[in-house]
Amino acid sequence: VESSKAALRRMEEERELLLSEVKEEEGRAEAAAAEQERTAQLRSKDLDQELRGAEQALSAAARREEQALQNFRWAEAEVERVEKDALQYQMVLKSRLEDLWRPLRWQAVEHGSPPL
Repeated sequence: VESSKAALRRMEEERELLLSEVKEEEGRAEAAAAEQERTAQLRSKDLDQELRGAEQALSAAARREEQALQNFRWAEAEVERVEKDALQYQMVLKSRLEDLWRPLRWQAVEHGSPPL
C-alpha cells in the first residue's frame, strides 16, 4: 500500500511537473504570438504609410503632368496666334510694298523705261 501511495505521489508530482512545463510552453508560445502580432501591426502601419506616400507622389505627378499638358496646349495656341499674326503682317507689308512700287512703275513707263 505504501509503495502504491508513493508511486501515486510520484505520478502526481510528474503530472504537476508536466502541467507546469506545458503552461510554461503555452506562455512562451503566447508571448511569441503576441510579438509576431506586434511586428505584423508595425509592418502593416509602415506599409500603410508607404502606400499613402506613393499615392501622394502619384497624385503630384498627375498634377504636374496635367499642368505640363495645359502649358503645351497654351504654347500650341500661342504659336498658332503668332503664325496667324505674322501671315497678316506679311500680307500688309506686301500690300504696302505694292502701293509704293506702283507709282515707281508708272514713272518708269512715263519716262520710257521698261516696266519694272
